[in-house]
Amino acid sequence: MRKRLFSFLLFVVAGLSAVHAYDFSVVVPSGQTLYFDITTNSQSAVSVVYPGSSSYYEPTGDLVVPETVIHQGVTYSVTSIGQNAFYGCS
Repeated sequence: MRKRLFSFLLFVVAGLSAVHAYDFSVVVPSGQTLYFDITTNSQSAVSVVYPGSSSYYEPTGDLVVPETVIHQGVTYSVTSIGQNAFYGCS
């Protein structure tokens, strides 16, 4: 019984971590939604990242990654583009 409960809890935790592959998303001025991870302890810098599922993430057209983004009243500097940030995009 304990092994089953442990296995179930491990499955749930793994699933939750896969769902939250980014800290927040923002619709940028070019109209696409980009996903960001906070990259510093001071929380002033972010990286553009892949959200974790290509089924709903396919920005198209001209995309401009802004120098800064605002989320919940905080301005973040966009300092990097993460590995595979635009996976599946053409």
